[in-house]
Amino acid sequence: MTPQEQGLTTTSPHWSLVKLEDCGEIYCGQSPSVAEVNTEGRGEPYFTGPEQWDGQTLHVVKWTEHPKRIVPNGCIFITVKGAGVGTLFPGVAGAIGRDIYAFRVHEALNFRYIFYALRHTMDSVVGQAKGDIPGLSKNHILDHTIALPGVPQQNRIVAKIDELFSEIDEGVETLTKAREQLKVYRQALLNAAVTGQLLVASGLRKAPFGQEHRTPIRDITSELGQGWSPRCHNHPSPSLDTWGVMRTTAIQHLAFDDSANKELPAILAPRLHLEIKAGDVLVTRAGPRARVGVACLVRSCRPRIILCDKAYRIRTDATRILPEYLELVLNSPSVLQDIETLKTGINDSGVNLTQGGFMELRITVPSLREQEQTLSECERNLSIIRNVELEIEGATIRAAPLR
Repeated sequence: MTPQEQGLTTTSPHWSLVKLEDCGEIYCGQSPSVAEVNTEGRGEPYFTGPEQWDGQTLHVVKWTEHPKRIVPNGCIFITVKGAGVGTLFPGVAGAIGRDIYAFRVHEALNFRYIFYALRHTMDSVVGQAKGDIPGLSKNHILDHTIALPGVPQQNRIVAKIDELFSEIDEGVETLTKAREQLKVYRQALLNAAVTGQLLVASGLRKAPFGQEHRTPIRDITSELGQGWSPRCHNHPSPSLDTWGVMRTTAIQHLAFDDSANKELPAILAPRLHLEIKAGDVLVTRAGPRARVGVACLVRSCRPRIILCDKAYRIRTDATRILPEYLELVLNSPSVLQDIETLKTGINDSGVNLTQGGFMELRITVPSLREQEQTLSECERNLSIIRNVELEIEGATIRAAPLR
């Protein structure tokens, strides 16, 4: 029965409960063989599932010159099998695989109203999915019932949704910009801290630190060494009684994560002198360019975690520098830029930070009292940044369900 015969295009304000089969037609996907699929752009765009949809754009990553099912432009794609079952996204003309159905809405109806109505009620359809790998049939989709007003009211509803979505998008964009501005402010704060500008601004010093405060890292360390990387199990240490070797991802800028480790096999004796302790300053020394030179202070660490070979451990000379201050210095933009010039390697996927070059890196080291003052002022400002970031994160999370 056509929409006109159903009375779906009238100006009546009354709502009707209608099956989806009365609102359009459905195309079931059929997958070409693996040999008939390419990534070079030959043939028709080929869509296989929700991984190609980022919430805004449908990305073409595969093509086929031997399509088994071509669908027209302007369909609703529905994932009908697997972990993403029930996912909806606006489709475009092309070939679809067997895990996707394409629903073409009757031209007399508002496409976006049907899309919103179906997405809003899709959970009841997904609940009918059967099998070890959940799957929906054609009838599950076509027998589904949605509430449908006359077309003029469909148009008004969609217009209001668009207006509210636009407000949400503007709010999220503002939050995103604020988050990026906080990142810039944090970097400026770290730079001001290690140059002495922060103490000047706080009235604790008359001028920034000078060249007389510059010293190579070798002069402020009591120990610098690298760890051990034996062949480990590919899972974390299961308990505090079991030894583990840290992954390099345990080291983040200004943060240490002791859960990022791999269990040391029981047949290997742990190297006790490499156990990570609170107060250690760790620096990644090998790996992808973006991950080399990342530094943090270990403020706490569970027992029996061993330093890996791709990281340096610094133990500071307590008469010269506080480990908290060294962490601050090693994460400041100017020092990170200096570290970048010390990296060696053929390509960005694998570079090194040599111990000799790193030890000669010159950093600004004021008196212990001024280090303490700098840390106090910096933490006060960083605390404000963290609180604002938490507020932004909370607002962003609250914005998502509004849709």
